[in-house]
Amino acid sequence: MEKKSLLMCDSSEGDCRKEAIMDFIMSWTLRRASATFKNEKPLLYDACRRILFGLLNMPRHSSAEALKVTVRKGWKSADLVAEVVLRYHDGKEECHALLVENKVWTSTHDNQLQHYKQTFTEAYTGSEYADHMHMVVVSCFAEPPADMIADCQVNGFRCIPIEDLQPVAPEKDTESDIFNEFWLRNW
Repeated sequence: MEKKSLLMCDSSEGDCRKEAIMDFIMSWTLRRASATFKNEKPLLYDACRRILFGLLNMPRHSSAEALKVTVRKGWKSADLVAEVVLRYHDGKEECHALLVENKVWTSTHDNQLQHYKQTFTEAYTGSEYADHMHMVVVSCFAEPPADMIADCQVNGFRCIPIEDLQPVAPEKDTESDIFNEFWLRNW
């Protein structure tokens, strides 16, 4: 039986600002991947880690822990920028900068990725994040449009369908209704 999201689906037509909701929930999800929350809600923590590491293009079960995750929404017109400090079991720490552009109903447009790349690169080049900079477009299209994929490739972004970050039909829900309604239900 298909599970429909009560959070994201009602009788509204069009996007109804779903991208803004996505920005807030993406920010919350990334911050919940911090080791601070490791013991509080273990299923939620694991699911949030899976999404964070998916965006960082790292193995799903990386040995690293996110010591610190700082997220800014609407950073220089981009949807989200996150600064992530990871620590590995051997004590080594890495700093990662992550730019996320969410696309719910539209494709990329008006050279926005080129602009975001330039702004992001200028902000983080020469910083402790310079060696690990990641740029992604998270698409809510089951098949991202060809022009979006091409725009991502030209500008060095990874294009990720949202369902690649978290499968809609996991074995069980997490301890969070918000997470479950957004990430684990169809909308």
